[in-house]
Amino acid sequence: MLHAYALYLRGCCNVMQDLQYLEELDIPSNLRLITSKLPYKLREGWRSTAYETQQRTGRRIRFHNFMDFVEKHAKMLLDPLFGDIQDQITMKRPLPRSTSELKPISQRHSSFATSVAVNTKPAGCTVKQSSVPQQPAQTTPSGIIPSCGYCHGKHALIDCSQFKTQSHDKVEFLRRQGYCFGCLLKGHLSKNCKRRLMCHVCKMKHPTVLHIPSEKGPRQENQAKSTAETEETPISSTLVSAGDATGAGKDCAPAIMPVRVKTAIMEDDCVCTYDSTWDTESDGEDQAADGQHRRSSLDKYKSGYPNLADEEYSEDKMKNLQFYLNKFPSSPDNVYIESFLKEWKNDYKKLESVLSYIQWLFPLREPGVNYMASELTKKEIEAFKGNDDAKKRLVESYELLLGFYGVRLVNKETGEVTRADNWKERFRNLEQNMHNNMRITRILKSLGELGFEHYQAPLVRFFLEETLVKKNLTSVKHSVLDYFLFAILDKQQRQELVSYAYLHFEPKDTFVWCPRKIQRQFKKFRKKEKHRHSSSSSSTKDHYEDKEKSRTPPRTRPWTMEQGNI
Repeated sequence: MLHAYALYLRGCCNVMQDLQYLEELDIPSNLRLITSKLPYKLREGWRSTAYETQQRTGRRIRFHNFMDFVEKHAKMLLDPLFGDIQDQITMKRPLPRSTSELKPISQRHSSFATSVAVNTKPAGCTVKQSSVPQQPAQTTPSGIIPSCGYCHGKHALIDCSQFKTQSHDKVEFLRRQGYCFGCLLKGHLSKNCKRRLMCHVCKMKHPTVLHIPSEKGPRQENQAKSTAETEETPISSTLVSAGDATGAGKDCAPAIMPVRVKTAIMEDDCVCTYDSTWDTESDGEDQAADGQHRRSSLDKYKSGYPNLADEEYSEDKMKNLQFYLNKFPSSPDNVYIESFLKEWKNDYKKLESVLSYIQWLFPLREPGVNYMASELTKKEIEAFKGNDDAKKRLVESYELLLGFYGVRLVNKETGEVTRADNWKERFRNLEQNMHNNMRITRILKSLGELGFEHYQAPLVRFFLEETLVKKNLTSVKHSVLDYFLFAILDKQQRQELVSYAYLHFEPKDTFVWCPRKIQRQFKKFRKKEKHRHSSSSSSTKDHYEDKEKSRTPPRTRPWTMEQGNI
């Protein structure tokens, strides 16, 4: 069971990472709820492990710490030599439910035998032995002689013929004498009964002697039986029978993985559920005043968070601006921006393991994992854009994080980027630690908020080329298409990059990041470009050069809405 729980936790982690909502699992209330599912002994172990981790790292516990703990103990239980060691406890055998379960004790196999004669006559009376052998009283395997509470005979209550023939007041008698309604034994209530008997008539969980005959006919009685049997068999949404699959048990929990559900609406020529890139309305307009059209987090960001009310602060209380002016330290790391840029640069181990600095370096108008960081406000954004020192340090922070991901900023004016010298090593780290995908999405959104929108498209173009053309960063590919691409504020640049993605994406029939109608326009545009290029090549060299002076080369010419005639 613990191994199945570990697989379930790993599946949840993979899904939440892909959806970029892993921080939801790091919330203390959610962690406490997940911890309550552990067995009692493991809860004690987790308590000490969590305390030691917090003392060693100085940070609060995250979901991945709990998941590593469960996976470690699950692997320990699967050890072929020591995994199945159990505590030596004496198993108490329950009392028999009927005389059919009573087995005589064979004296041949007994190590000890005693004969006890019970004298039930008063003192001074002579007992005359009968020549007819008496029937021995029924005994349990442990030697206990059952006693009927109804007729006081030497048999269990379930075997009492007088109790079976009793037509009424059975329930009242059981309640008065303290019997369990589930197993007809004393010592516990029916709601806590773990040995419920099954009725031989209706197959429900109650003793046969308590069965109340139904007024339905035989056919209806059989239907009720089959319905009862069906209802008693629970269908689990987590445990699925794996049959005789290699490496799977009888019941196994399959790994959870994110899937894209392709519904009928996705086949519509003009519909794309990912983004409003192809809408005719402007980015700032709400498509439905009554709120029926719910925007995603990226749509809210691009529309300027229309329903978000900012609190009024003076400039000296704008924590994000004061942080970038080197007047306020980050929390909980207690690091000033100048110290961060000098001491943390190229310290890739610290940049990977510490999760609280990214909210300070790249703030947003929405909360993040670090609850000690402050959200941006409109006034703070305007003050930030007007401060050259803050913007200069933001570019330095951007360069520092780019180096951590194996990317180098080539031109500070245009935002052009290329591979860094250590790109192979850093790409491997990016492949292995998918939470960096969420960091990059945050960086792109923060650049758009703080006046560096022109940095967004070059970085996204770089990742599209690496994933789709050069076939690197396979674990980052869908984050690039799902999130990086649609974090770009400029709609025209988004459209051009979607066109670039469609050109290099395979198989094209599974491309879902723009409507089908737009994809057909892409195809037509590419055909025209190829035809124009081939016709130009067949003409004379001078004529070809004259024609090329007045138009863009076919390989670099971007697709636009006007060219698509949409």
